[in-house]
Amino acid sequence: MAPKASKKGSEPPPPPPSDEDSLSLPPRFSEEAALALTTGAGELFEEPRGLQLPAALVDAVESWRRPAEFLADLLEPGEGEADTAPYVVCETAAPPEDGSPASRQLPHAVVAGGGAGEVGSAVSWATSLIHLVAQNSSKLAKGTYLWELIYPKGNNGLPAVSPTGRYAVRLFDHASWRLVEVDDRMPFNAEGQPLVPTSADRLELWPLILTKALYKLSASAPAPSADRDEASLMRLTGWMPERVPILPSLPKETAFQLLQAMLARQGEVMLAVSLPAAGDKAADSLVAERGLSRSAMLTVCDAREVAGKRFVRLLSELMAWRGPFCDTDEMSWTSALSSSLDWRRMQRLRMRAAGQKLHDFWLDEGETILVQG
Repeated sequence: MAPKASKKGSEPPPPPPSDEDSLSLPPRFSEEAALALTTGAGELFEEPRGLQLPAALVDAVESWRRPAEFLADLLEPGEGEADTAPYVVCETAAPPEDGSPASRQLPHAVVAGGGAGEVGSAVSWATSLIHLVAQNSSKLAKGTYLWELIYPKGNNGLPAVSPTGRYAVRLFDHASWRLVEVDDRMPFNAEGQPLVPTSADRLELWPLILTKALYKLSASAPAPSADRDEASLMRLTGWMPERVPILPSLPKETAFQLLQAMLARQGEVMLAVSLPAAGDKAADSLVAERGLSRSAMLTVCDAREVAGKRFVRLLSELMAWRGPFCDTDEMSWTSALSSSLDWRRMQRLRMRAAGQKLHDFWLDEGETILVQG
């Protein structure tokens, strides 16, 4: 039925305010709106709410810098050197011309900065979220993987540098994909460290832009703790996180069976664990001695039982396990155990000696107390 026309000289009553209006939510995402917002030239853009940060980071900010400022040492070529320029993501991530799926391998490592303490923990947590998504890249729909969420786009389908510093990021919030607008001003502390995850290639901008959009949403939403905004995983993926505490009162066998059951659904879940947010002095000392961190998630890769003993394989690019069953632990490893766990330890030792970084490790049930909480 067509709407009735209003009487001449009268105005229809205003619509009642929606939940989205009252919550000041970003608009629902559409690719047309994202491209329209970010395409074109003009003056450098400053997003009105572009300096919002989670509470843990606010007091640490000493300056806000654009790429031309924090990359100045790279953007001024020396005599005889080629010009360099920032880019959003490496061209190796572009879809092949034969129509096969684009590569979702991280072109360069994503690293955490921010220094020590609560500030460094918040940046490490955000970095570990990116790592978790990257390690589960095949499970995400087209257009919803890390840099695929960023606009404008170039002719190759990859996100492109905006000449005005204006970007649109597709994030999931309040049951819908949202269009989150950000500029390219990034927060730095007094030591000149960025308070966002960065690429190992400093010219690559996607981790900074993506995290700034996450920060913008997190700034207006309370997190369970300053450095553990678990909702950001949902915002990145559209997947609803489910938190299952592994309490000391939970039998080890039950916790192990829970991990195995979740791993059996690997096409449907991203499985990770994190250490308790806080512990006593003795526990903190043990965590540090083992090379672990409370401020990052670890991907759960495998769980196996061998000769009545349970093992879990974890992965983190922000930690380096130094406890029992690390690669250099000659006392714990046997040929039979290595074979049962499909662990080519000698090959891994040679790879490490050649300078290759390996980020996964096995944790035996005697060490699972570290991740209980």
